Amino acid sequence: MAEETQVTYEELIGELKKKYDEVKVLSADLIGSFHETRSHGIEMEGPSPRIRICTILKDQFGMMPKRKAIGYTKPYPNEYELIPLPPKYRLPDFTKFSGSDGSSSIEHVSRYLCASMISASDRLRVRYFSQSLTGSAFGWYTSLPPNSIQTWKQLEERFHEQYHSEASEAGDTSPTYR
Repeated sequence: MAEETQVTYEELIGELKKKYDEVKVLSADLIGSFHETRSHGIEMEGPSPRIRICTILKDQFGMMPKRKAIGYTKPYPNEYELIPLPPKYRLPDFTKFSGSDGSSSIEHVSRYLCASMISASDRLRVRYFSQSLTGSAFGWYTSLPPNSIQTWKQLEERFHEQYHSEASEAGDTSPTYR
């Protein structure tokens, strides 16, 4: 009985290896045809190669593709979380930037840097900047791609690109009439 089971397992493993090799060949063919089609600018008919591969894996092995996890990922590297805060640090009280009230992005960054003991550390400035935001500005921050911000300079530039306006910097937040 043990020998029969052993033979059955070996047969199953052999079959799985054959199926795996078939899937590899099909995948390579599909991907090759996809690249060939794209390089010649011809539109492919039917499902994309990715969908075809997923269908084959599902039909042959009952395997489903992993779904992308839904959740927030920080725009800075994970190691920034390991940097300790200065002793007895507390984020100072000041008005959070919402991005919708005509406030100056330059003034906000200046207040953030002046009021904060973390201004000496580039990485801590990046890590805690989100705590100075609210509303649509916080929404903008959370939409930044993972690991897209490596330095304070990058974050500050992206922030000003999004929220800098000549009117708010001049102190003129009143509407303009024609």
